[in-house]
Amino acid sequence: MSNEMYNVLARVTDGLYEGIAIGGDVYPGSTLSDHVLRFNNIPQAKAFYFRVHAQTLSCKEMNH
Repeated sequence: MSNEMYNVLARVTDGLYEGIAIGGDVYPGSTLSDHVLRFNNIPQAKAFYFRVHAQTLSCKEMNH
């Protein structure tokens, strides 16, 4: 679903600088705040769009 959203945003705006997906990993490598701070220092990034997708965690993910 992210690819479709990125495609629509790129077509109806001046372009898409970068798309990221966060979550779903047992051991996450980055957080949303990591990317917000990083994008804040990139002059080409004019706006942020966040799409939140909730998911049910497995027992394995809950125990880590």
